[in-house]
Amino acid sequence: MRIRGVLFDVDDTLVDSERAIRTAIGGHLDELGLPSGPTALAHWAELAEFHFSRYLAGELTFGQQRRERVRAMMGRLMTDEEADEWILGYVRRIESAWAPFPDALSSVESLTDLRLGVVTNTETWYQRAKLEQVGLLDRFRCLIGTDTVGVPKPQPEIFHAGCAALDLDAGETVYVGDRLQVDAIGARDAGLVGVWLDRSGAGRAPAGVHVITSLEELPDVLGLERAGDGTPAP
Repeated sequence: MRIRGVLFDVDDTLVDSERAIRTAIGGHLDELGLPSGPTALAHWAELAEFHFSRYLAGELTFGQQRRERVRAMMGRLMTDEEADEWILGYVRRIESAWAPFPDALSSVESLTDLRLGVVTNTETWYQRAKLEQVGLLDRFRCLIGTDTVGVPKPQPEIFHAGCAALDLDAGETVYVGDRLQVDAIGARDAGLVGVWLDRSGAGRAPAGVHVITSLEELPDVLGLERAGDGTPAP
């Protein structure tokens, strides 16, 4: 079937979120006079992974998982207001640190003859602000988040919601993300063409999953038409 659309993950696919997180939490801890070395950064990353997984499981709201991270990081009881104030300083720093990967804009622009959208495991309001800041928001026809459908990746419903927003069948749609299981395998199992963005180049893709090390490889790997080159898509 001809490929007519591409859906993207956001964090660590289009936007270098890992770098932004390290920059923001390091600076925020410094400002608070707290340890900000590798151990503290690793601890924050572990807490983020744990409590965000609770958000995806429906145990916590987006705001609650932020507060629980802060309480665990500080190792003490805090009111919601105290936790929100703490997180606000961090959020201001991370918002100023958001930046696209060097290959993101040019790669997305090379696919503008196709229908493009975003499917993310974060709430749409948050990702909309992020994509707008890095200059990518207006490239996409849709932005589907966990608050849109009520389930996260790798559940098929969220991938199918992205396809529906592009008015495409799953088999006509590619999904690109940096997480093998959640993104590429989840998309493949939902009937889309799954693409794993493995920037390290160290991984191996299972059957039915394409692997790329840069977004610039996407058109060639899938035989997609590059904008304006006159080459028909398969």
